[in-house]
Amino acid sequence: MSTEGFRWVRHEPHQVRHSEGVLGWNVVQLPAGFKLTTWRVQAMAGARAPVRHLVYSDGLASVSVFIEPRAPQSEAMQGLAKVGAAF
Repeated sequence: MSTEGFRWVRHEPHQVRHSEGVLGWNVVQLPAGFKLTTWRVQAMAGARAPVRHLVYSDGLASVSVFIEPRAPQSEAMQGLAKVGAAF
């Protein structure tokens, strides 16, 4: 496959530290074997502000968590919630 016309973009990985020290919140209980493997702050279509993207992995499966700031006038969420078809 020819890579002519492509531009390589490489980002230096963030140093992975305990999420509370990095992002101001903490995961209380991760499934056995899972740990924070990478994180970044990124712009997403439709988001009012940059969102935090965290990836937890056990080396085989990975779970992405996206955290978006709550609008100042909106009510705080209560209980569990999900968006999309995946659990």
